[in-house]
Amino acid sequence: MQRRPDVEELRKEIREAATRQFAEAGYHGTTIQQIADEVGISKQLLLYHYASKEALRSAVMHGLLEAWNELMPRLLDAVATPGERSPEVLNDLLDYLDETSELGRLAMMELMVGKAALGGEGLSEAVRPWLRVAADFIRRRQADGVFRADADPEAAVVQIGTLLLSTISLLHLHAVEWPEGADTREWRRRRLQEAIRMVRVSLAVDEAD
Repeated sequence: MQRRPDVEELRKEIREAATRQFAEAGYHGTTIQQIADEVGISKQLLLYHYASKEALRSAVMHGLLEAWNELMPRLLDAVATPGERSPEVLNDLLDYLDETSELGRLAMMELMVGKAALGGEGLSEAVRPWLRVAADFIRRRQADGVFRADADPEAAVVQIGTLLLSTISLLHLHAVEWPEGADTREWRRRRLQEAIRMVRVSLAVDEAD
């Protein structure tokens, strides 16, 4: 007889399955039964651990926030490291994104809907502290003469976040083979590297200025 995973392991499996399903079909396009089927348990057992679909969504969103808290410092490090460490930092970031490929799409979908289940708090409000951190980071770099003085820190954070989040959310989609015959991981690395380069160019002081 196959042993069922322990409670915490099972709850983690449920959250991971829900994350994948929500990222692919959206919250409203996913049923509790579909999630239960993916995990290989009954709908009743799933609802024993998460009393409703909304409760499961809340758990998934809190997991998304934890992932964002892990991702944000990596993104700042990648943007701020144009020297010899840049390939190392980029590969570390890419490894993390490969492990959490659904989270970018889920975050984008939730932000477009405008309301996420975070104890009544929307996802955009929940990440606001990190937006302040990123804006303050830009200000410090401006004071050091590294970033352009005419950059608007708050607007830059939103625009940069939009660029990087859209890049991340589409990073693992392969609707069209482009470029032909490209290694998929190398292609993801090139796209991520180019997005980060665009961010650096938009912020960095031009030596000719």
